[in-house]
Amino acid sequence: GKRYFQTTLSPVSDEKGNCVEIAGISREITPLRKALQEVQQRLEEKTVLIQEIQHRVQNNLQVIISLLNLQAQTVSSQEAKKEFALAISRIHTLADIYTQLQGSMDVAHIRIDRFLESLVARLSDPDLFPTSPKFHLDVREEVLPLDKALPVGLILNELVHTCFEASRPPDSDTTAPSVHIFMRRNNDALEIRISPSRCAEELVTPRGEPQDRFRMELLESLVMHLEGRIEATDEKEIRICLPVFETP
Repeated sequence: GKRYFQTTLSPVSDEKGNCVEIAGISREITPLRKALQEVQQRLEEKTVLIQEIQHRVQNNLQVIISLLNLQAQTVSSQEAKKEFALAISRIHTLADIYTQLQGSMDVAHIRIDRFLESLVARLSDPDLFPTSPKFHLDVREEVLPLDKALPVGLILNELVHTCFEASRPPDSDTTAPSVHIFMRRNNDALEIRISPSRCAEELVTPRGEPQDRFRMELLESLVMHLEGRIEATDEKEIRICLPVFETP
């Protein structure tokens, strides 16, 4: 069969610095080359398998979304329609994360900043929220492994949804609130802050309705799952720290 050799050539100079001959050393590297080829082949097979699994997961999520949409069309209660929309949005969040992996060479990490931007864009549908808040995103490129990105994505989904819910102004107020979302790496943690707004007030002092309590409990549960913490500052700002980065 084919054999591989590695050759190293070095010049040999005389006292005046002139090259008078070439010294060469050659060694056979056929076993090493075959081992590298085998590893490369296994990596390619693993990448294809992971992509196929992720594609199937995304398809399954889309089927669930379609079923919920069909079921939502059969209910007349506006409150029930709202809960269906919220459930669909949560599943959309997971699907959006897997969508970012399509066509990517890295099938194990995603840009969480891009996800936040796409989440805000998806929810900025005038049919869903006629009075949409004005979002100001202060984010930088942050890459998370998939197992961390999924719960972080759900946390961002609950935060942004709360902002949209709080953006519905009273009858006497038609001004859309301004929401500032800050997301940045801070040592080994991902820090998320929501500036003073109705959105922050909604989380600091929930109205006590069942869906509000559930949302707060879900948010706290997701944060605890990542061993993070959520707190409210004196400026009515929500601050969440999630230790999702590995320290060098």
